[in-house]
Amino acid sequence: MQQRWFELDGSLTNSHSPIQSFLNKAGLFMFIGQNLF
Repeated sequence: MQQRWFELDGSLTNSHSPIQSFLNKAGLFMFIGQNLF
């Protein structure tokens, strides 16, 4: 499941700026954190 997330993140980083990529990763971790807790 995590590998699938990284693949999705990889497609996002290729189409956005580094800053947007960082925001996408931050949002992804927040999303996972909310599901865990």
